[in-house]
Amino acid sequence: MKILASIVALLSVSAMAAAPSTTAAASPTADLVVAFDTLHAEKAMDANLWKMIQSDKKKAQQRSREKSPFKTEGRDIAGTVNVSFISFSPFRFIADGLLRVSGGKETSMREDAATLSDMAKDSGFEVTKSGGKKTPVYSFDMKAVPDDDGDEGMPVNGAVLSVIDDSQARFTARWGIGPEEAEAWKNERAAKDGEQPLAEALAATPIANSALAIVGNAERLAEIPLDENEEQKSLKELLVQLTTLSIVFRVEGGDLRIVANLIFKEEAMATARRTEFAQDCEQFRTVMAAQGGSMLRTVTAGGEGRTVTVDAAVDLRAAWGLVSRFENAGRKRTKKSPRK
Repeated sequence: MKILASIVALLSVSAMAAAPSTTAAASPTADLVVAFDTLHAEKAMDANLWKMIQSDKKKAQQRSREKSPFKTEGRDIAGTVNVSFISFSPFRFIADGLLRVSGGKETSMREDAATLSDMAKDSGFEVTKSGGKKTPVYSFDMKAVPDDDGDEGMPVNGAVLSVIDDSQARFTARWGIGPEEAEAWKNERAAKDGEQPLAEALAATPIANSALAIVGNAERLAEIPLDENEEQKSLKELLVQLTTLSIVFRVEGGDLRIVANLIFKEEAMATARRTEFAQDCEQFRTVMAAQGGSMLRTVTAGGEGRTVTVDAAVDLRAAWGLVSRFENAGRKRTKKSPRK
């Protein structure tokens, strides 16, 4: 059961009708692909439940004193992010992808990019604007900032945001690597015979019809230093046994469906793990039932061959009720002034 929880934690470290899906930008050569679409929930959720959640969110926004610098009312965002890890110690990566916004009134991706540019300047980034008036390109650069002891506190990082039109933008981002080094790394990788470790996993995962989908190269993720506690060591042991993994979050009426697929290197190991996961799922159901939990509808483990599948369904109405209770409990109550 600890392994199941660790998988969810790792993968979560982690959102148009007429236009092509942003998932077309998913790269099979990446180490990790994350696709999201906030419009999916509205289209797939029970209508009454959707209205209730939106009403609660609107009330929470009215109570909050914090306001987003972006115009978010009535808008949705979909995107695909491809991440390639250069090293884990030190932690360095390069990411790229495609974003698309829809809905809202008198808003555009150009306005969003300009707002992001202002925020970046306030945060200490050097911002350069190029491109045309309708298709601006913003480059954000941050040099390494040492900490009080003289060691590297904030590593060198940056991004490029290229506006395509009113609703779309492409981006690249880097962490722990300078722009010249990043360009050299990409050219070197492109020159090699391209391996596509995520090709089969992406083809088998419904990333275009999900609220959130994550597909990863487990052999690469197994290089992450995980040895601080027993849970991390167990997760590391599992990753070493896999080739790829994926997890998909999809709304179905009143349920949130969560499906994880683990592809093992050896069928014998998959068979053993399938039995172990099935026992974990049964134990988890028993514990939840004993605690009076009504949020989890089902959780099962199955699959065949080298594949192990964990499939769970969560009652969205019960889950939202729990979130709302936490949100209300965290609010500071103000005492009414006594009447004079």
